Amino acid sequence: MLQSTGFGHPDETGKWVSDWETNAIRHSFGRYHYALHGNSLETSRQLEYKANDYVPF
Repeated sequence: MLQSTGFGHPDETGKWVSDWETNAIRHSFGRYHYALHGNSLETSRQLEYKANDYVPF
């Protein structure tokens, strides 16, 4: 999907390399979900954080 939409480029071997940062969509979801609902516990649950994980919001 990223290739068909132009997010990335082929490397020197022809393999497709994404320009997206790792977990960029997941992090965006977390930020928007928290901003919309203001509930860090529910946002953490949606993102499947574990009890001892660092939660950045």
